[in-house]
Amino acid sequence: MSPPPPRSRTNLYVLGQNALDRLQRRQGSLKKVTIGDQRIPSVLRRPLYALVCETLKHYAVLVEVIARSALVTLEAGLKGSWTLALVLTHDALLTDKGVRALPPGWMRNALKRQLPALKQHLAELLAEHQVDDVKALRREAHPAMQTMPRYARVNLLKTTLGQVVAYFQAQDYALRDRTAPLATLQGRSFQQDPHLDDLVAFSPGTDLHAHPLFLNGGLILQDKASCFPATVLHPPPGSEAIDACAAPGNKTSHLASHMRNQGRVFAFDLDPRRLDTLKSLTHKAGCAIIVPQCQSFLDVEPGDPRYANVEYVLLDPSCSGSGIVNRLDGLVDAFIQGEEIRQHRGKPVPGAATNRLDNLAEFQYS
Repeated sequence: MSPPPPRSRTNLYVLGQNALDRLQRRQGSLKKVTIGDQRIPSVLRRPLYALVCETLKHYAVLVEVIARSALVTLEAGLKGSWTLALVLTHDALLTDKGVRALPPGWMRNALKRQLPALKQHLAELLAEHQVDDVKALRREAHPAMQTMPRYARVNLLKTTLGQVVAYFQAQDYALRDRTAPLATLQGRSFQQDPHLDDLVAFSPGTDLHAHPLFLNGGLILQDKASCFPATVLHPPPGSEAIDACAAPGNKTSHLASHMRNQGRVFAFDLDPRRLDTLKSLTHKAGCAIIVPQCQSFLDVEPGDPRYANVEYVLLDPSCSGSGIVNRLDGLVDAFIQGEEIRQHRGKPVPGAATNRLDNLAEFQYS
């Protein structure tokens, strides 16, 4: 087979491949490598975000089907391009348009040739797991993501709870009573959290990454567990506080919200790149009192006069990943780990992706 033609920078699937490659190399967040990448034509950013999100959601299924079909071995254009195979297979196999969604040329031709085998292996996978559809198979791969609410903090520096509620109601979301059991959230419904006044909960799997209120900083996607530290500390307006483990910045902006943007918050992180992320996120959140400090909090002299008026210190490491199972970040982590396993073995191994969690459970109990 002749080699494929040069791949266009405006080809959605090449962009999807590049985005997954960057995620795998930990070169940015899901948003940064898609809708936040200014080098990508604006008309392609939202479709790219959707493609990458859906591919990540179905990663365990896709990687298993691709491994069984030997797609990347049979098609010359896909040799060494597992991430390209993932995005192409997603749209060819799991969308209504199928191969018609792919651009004319070698990509469409390759997937058209292999589609019967891909469908056969998918059917076998469904039968093995005794489920009727891909959604059920996906729930097996990510069970916690199907039960945890999608939390979002109302950024009181930019909006109010009432305005957020009205916005979602105008989009046909149903507001439930605050005391309703969170476990019964489903569909287009939401409610105020029963414990935290500035937190709202949506049904499991609700994707708000492209929502206007998230994009303009009015909503901050933050899990309930990570909202407690600033709420418990509750520094008053006009006070001075230290966030000792600040990046990426959600808890820092929450401090500023409690302080109503009055006073100062010294935000520490030793990593310049993480501190840049904090600056970006807190700027988006409308924070005006953050003082970024690129150093370890442990190296601060207790007698430093700059911090003489500090009465509040938040010491809560962001690396704990509280509640990460219900975020798309969890899907990114699962993708990175899955690819590391596959590459370490040197070749795709049928069963590796779908058995990963089972294997881990066995290890924990052994």
